[in-house]
Amino acid sequence: MIVNIEDIISSFKKTNEDFSKSINLIWPTVGSRGFTESNLVQSFLFHCKTMFNAITYSEVPFGGKSRVDGIAFIDFTNTAHLLIIEAKRIKENQYNNAYDEIKKDTNRMLENARIIDILERINKKEIFSVSVQPLFLADVWIGNKKRSDNVKAIWESKENQNSLFPGWKTDFSDELWTSESGKVKYHQMIAIGNINTFHRNSLNKWELKEQSILTK
Repeated sequence: MIVNIEDIISSFKKTNEDFSKSINLIWPTVGSRGFTESNLVQSFLFHCKTMFNAITYSEVPFGGKSRVDGIAFIDFTNTAHLLIIEAKRIKENQYNNAYDEIKKDTNRMLENARIIDILERINKKEIFSVSVQPLFLADVWIGNKKRSDNVKAIWESKENQNSLFPGWKTDFSDELWTSESGKVKYHQMIAIGNINTFHRNSLNKWELKEQSILTK
Protein backbone atom coordinates (compact mmCIF):
# COMPACT_ATOMS: atom_id res chain seq x y z
CA MET A 1 0.00 0.00 0.00
CA ILE A 2 0.99 3.62 -0.56
CA VAL A 3 -0.38 7.04 0.30
CA ASN A 4 -2.26 8.60 -2.60
CA ILE A 5 -0.44 11.54 -4.12
CA GLU A 6 -3.54 13.72 -3.89
CA ASP A 7 -3.64 13.09 -0.14
CA ILE A 8 -0.03 14.28 0.09
CA ILE A 9 -1.05 17.43 -1.79
CA SER A 10 -3.95 17.83 0.69
CA SER A 11 -1.52 17.77 3.62
CA PHE A 12 0.48 20.47 1.80
CA LYS A 13 -2.69 22.57 1.38
CA LYS A 14 -3.36 22.28 5.11
CA THR A 15 0.20 23.50 5.73
CA ASN A 16 -0.55 26.48 3.45
CA GLU A 17 -3.66 27.29 5.51
CA ASP A 18 -1.72 27.09 8.78
CA PHE A 19 0.95 29.50 7.58
CA SER A 20 -1.53 31.93 6.09
CA LYS A 21 -3.38 32.18 9.41
CA SER A 22 -0.23 32.28 11.51
CA ILE A 23 1.75 34.99 9.73
CA ASN A 24 -1.32 37.20 9.45
CA LEU A 25 -1.74 36.86 13.22
CA ILE A 26 1.85 37.21 14.47
CA TRP A 27 5.06 38.09 12.61
CA PRO A 28 7.82 35.55 13.36
CA THR A 29 10.99 37.55 12.60
CA VAL A 30 12.63 40.90 13.22
CA GLY A 31 14.12 42.97 10.41
CA SER A 32 13.60 40.28 7.78
CA ARG A 33 10.83 38.81 5.69
CA GLY A 34 12.22 35.30 5.88
CA PHE A 35 12.08 32.58 8.49
CA THR A 36 13.77 29.20 8.47
CA GLU A 37 12.40 26.34 6.40
CA SER A 38 12.29 24.13 9.51
CA ASN A 39 8.95 25.77 10.32
CA LEU A 40 7.59 24.59 6.98
CA VAL A 41 8.88 21.05 7.52
CA GLN A 42 7.42 20.84 11.03
CA SER A 43 4.00 21.99 9.89
CA PHE A 44 3.94 19.54 6.97
CA LEU A 45 5.06 16.67 9.22
CA PHE A 46 2.29 17.52 11.67
CA HIS A 47 -0.32 17.06 8.95
CA CYS A 48 1.32 13.82 7.79
CA LYS A 49 1.00 12.58 11.35
CA THR A 50 -2.66 13.57 11.70
CA MET A 51 -3.77 12.53 8.19
CA PHE A 52 -1.76 9.32 7.69
CA ASN A 53 -0.92 8.33 11.27
CA ALA A 54 2.71 8.72 10.20
CA ILE A 55 5.77 8.45 12.41
CA THR A 56 7.68 11.67 11.78
CA TYR A 57 11.16 12.94 12.53
CA SER A 58 13.13 16.02 11.55
CA GLU A 59 16.89 16.37 10.93
CA VAL A 60 17.41 12.66 10.28
CA PRO A 61 20.93 11.28 9.61
CA PHE A 62 21.12 10.43 5.91
CA GLY A 63 24.41 8.71 5.27
CA GLY A 64 27.80 9.97 6.39
CA LYS A 65 27.62 13.32 8.15
CA SER A 66 24.63 14.59 6.16
CA ARG A 67 21.03 14.92 7.32
CA VAL A 68 17.68 15.10 5.61
CA ASP A 69 15.20 17.76 6.79
CA GLY A 70 12.47 15.28 7.67
CA ILE A 71 10.87 11.88 7.14
CA ALA A 72 7.31 10.57 7.42
CA PHE A 73 6.96 6.80 7.83
CA ILE A 74 3.53 5.26 7.27
CA ASP A 75 3.17 1.65 8.50
CA PHE A 76 0.79 -0.69 6.61
CA THR A 77 1.61 -3.76 8.75
CA ASN A 78 3.84 -5.68 6.29
CA THR A 79 4.63 -2.80 3.96
CA ALA A 80 5.32 0.90 4.50
CA HIS A 81 5.54 4.23 2.69
CA LEU A 82 8.50 6.49 3.48
CA LEU A 83 8.54 10.16 2.52
CA ILE A 84 12.04 11.67 2.50
CA ILE A 85 11.70 15.44 2.80
CA GLU A 86 14.03 18.30 1.98
CA ALA A 87 13.12 21.98 2.19
CA LYS A 88 14.54 25.27 0.97
CA ARG A 89 13.84 28.93 1.62
CA ILE A 90 14.27 30.63 -1.76
CA LYS A 91 15.61 34.09 -0.97
CA GLU A 92 14.84 37.02 -3.19
CA ASN A 93 17.73 37.91 -5.54
CA GLN A 94 19.40 34.56 -4.72
CA TYR A 95 17.22 32.38 -6.92
CA ASN A 96 19.94 30.77 -9.00
CA ASN A 97 21.91 29.74 -5.91
CA ALA A 98 18.76 28.21 -4.44
CA TYR A 99 18.01 26.27 -7.63
CA ASP A 100 21.56 24.86 -7.69
CA GLU A 101 21.20 23.75 -4.07
CA ILE A 102 17.80 22.18 -4.79
CA LYS A 103 19.29 20.10 -7.61
CA LYS A 104 22.11 18.91 -5.34
CA ASP A 105 19.63 18.00 -2.58
CA THR A 106 17.29 16.11 -4.93
CA ASN A 107 20.18 14.11 -6.37
CA ARG A 108 21.28 13.21 -2.83
CA MET A 109 17.74 12.12 -1.91
CA LEU A 110 17.80 9.57 -4.74
CA GLU A 111 21.01 7.81 -3.68
CA ASN A 112 20.13 4.21 -2.83
CA ALA A 113 22.91 3.84 -0.25
CA ARG A 114 21.54 6.77 1.76
CA ILE A 115 17.98 5.43 1.54
CA ILE A 116 19.07 1.98 2.68
CA ASP A 117 20.89 3.63 5.59
CA ILE A 118 17.46 4.76 6.84
CA LEU A 119 15.69 1.48 6.03
CA GLU A 120 18.22 -0.47 8.08
CA ARG A 121 16.91 1.36 11.15
CA ILE A 122 13.44 -0.23 10.80
CA ASN A 123 13.05 -2.45 13.86
CA LYS A 124 9.78 -4.08 12.82
CA LYS A 125 10.88 -7.27 11.05
CA GLU A 126 7.38 -7.94 9.64
CA ILE A 127 7.87 -5.05 7.21
CA PHE A 128 9.37 -6.59 4.07
CA SER A 129 8.70 -3.83 1.53
CA VAL A 130 8.94 -0.02 1.68
CA SER A 131 7.83 2.45 -1.00
CA VAL A 132 10.28 5.36 -0.79
CA GLN A 133 9.28 8.74 -2.18
CA PRO A 134 11.33 11.97 -2.24
CA LEU A 135 9.49 15.20 -1.54
CA PHE A 136 10.70 18.80 -1.69
CA LEU A 137 9.14 21.78 0.09
CA ALA A 138 10.04 25.42 -0.42
CA ASP A 139 8.80 28.91 0.25
CA VAL A 140 9.54 32.25 -1.33
CA TRP A 141 8.86 35.96 -0.79
CA ILE A 142 8.47 37.68 -4.13
CA GLY A 143 8.57 41.43 -4.76
CA ASN A 144 6.80 41.71 -8.11
CA LYS A 145 4.35 39.78 -10.30
CA LYS A 146 6.78 39.12 -13.16
CA ARG A 147 9.27 37.54 -10.81
CA SER A 148 6.47 35.58 -9.15
CA ASP A 149 5.42 34.18 -12.52
CA ASN A 150 9.05 33.27 -13.29
CA VAL A 151 9.53 31.37 -10.01
CA LYS A 152 6.26 29.52 -10.54
CA ALA A 153 7.21 28.59 -14.10
CA ILE A 154 10.65 27.31 -13.05
CA TRP A 155 9.19 25.29 -10.15
CA GLU A 156 6.52 23.66 -12.32
CA SER A 157 8.63 23.10 -15.46
CA LYS A 158 8.96 19.48 -16.58
CA GLU A 159 10.16 20.14 -20.12
CA ASN A 160 13.56 18.47 -19.95
CA GLN A 161 16.19 16.93 -17.69
CA ASN A 162 17.47 20.42 -16.84
CA SER A 163 14.21 21.18 -15.04
CA LEU A 164 14.32 21.20 -11.25
CA PHE A 165 11.89 18.29 -11.00
CA PRO A 166 11.58 16.40 -14.32
CA GLY A 167 8.66 13.98 -14.08
CA TRP A 168 7.71 15.05 -10.53
CA LYS A 169 4.28 16.23 -9.38
CA THR A 170 4.46 19.91 -8.38
CA ASP A 171 2.18 22.48 -6.81
CA PHE A 172 2.64 26.23 -6.27
CA SER A 173 0.37 27.79 -3.64
CA ASP A 174 -1.80 30.86 -3.99
CA GLU A 175 -0.66 33.99 -2.16
CA LEU A 176 -0.55 33.14 1.54
CA TRP A 177 0.45 36.62 2.67
CA THR A 178 0.61 40.02 0.96
CA SER A 179 2.34 43.15 2.24
CA GLU A 180 0.33 46.30 2.94
CA SER A 181 1.73 47.83 -0.25
CA GLY A 182 0.58 44.78 -2.19
CA LYS A 183 4.02 44.36 -3.73
CA VAL A 184 5.47 41.53 -1.66
CA LYS A 185 3.77 38.13 -1.69
CA TYR A 186 4.50 34.85 0.07
CA HIS A 187 4.09 31.44 -1.59
CA GLN A 188 4.85 27.81 -0.71
CA MET A 189 5.75 25.04 -3.15
CA ILE A 190 5.89 21.25 -3.15
CA ALA A 191 7.43 18.73 -5.53
CA ILE A 192 6.74 15.00 -5.15
CA GLY A 193 9.02 12.50 -6.83
CA ASN A 194 8.65 8.97 -8.14
CA ILE A 195 8.41 5.98 -5.86
CA ASN A 196 11.21 3.44 -5.59
CA THR A 197 10.30 0.21 -3.83
CA PHE A 198 12.82 -1.54 -1.60
CA HIS A 199 12.47 -5.15 -0.34
CA ARG A 200 14.26 -7.20 2.27
CA ASN A 201 16.13 -10.03 0.54
CA SER A 202 16.74 -13.56 1.81
CA LEU A 203 19.74 -12.30 3.80
CA ASN A 204 17.50 -9.68 5.52
CA LYS A 205 19.25 -6.90 3.60
CA TRP A 206 17.42 -4.05 1.88
CA GLU A 207 17.70 -3.72 -1.91
CA LEU A 208 15.96 -1.81 -4.69
CA LYS A 209 13.24 -3.84 -6.43
CA GLU A 210 11.04 -1.43 -8.41
CA GLN A 211 11.94 2.02 -9.67
CA SER A 212 10.20 5.24 -10.66
CA ILE A 213 6.47 4.81 -10.05
CA LEU A 214 4.58 8.10 -9.70
CA THR A 215 1.41 7.68 -7.65
CA LYS A 216 -1.80 8.99 -9.20
